Amino acid sequence: MTFELRLPDKSEQGYEVLYKSGLVDPGLHIQNITLAHGLDKGIYDATIHVQPYRMDEQKTATNNADMQTQLIVE
Repeated sequence: MTFELRLPDKSEQGYEVLYKSGLVDPGLHIQNITLAHGLDKGIYDATIHVQPYRMDEQKTATNNADMQTQLIVE
């Protein structure tokens, strides 16, 4: 799987990617991340985009999911 942390914006895509992981193999996890840039203190509506892949040689993308969350910056 790969993961993206997205904030809504007014771009053509409709969001800004604050973080994008590399491929996370089964049984592993992400413990710490570094955002693309700092944010002011506050609560931000965010989306976590999850993209699973087949375990074949091509790492074929399969169905994906978006989970709504809040990012709290203190």
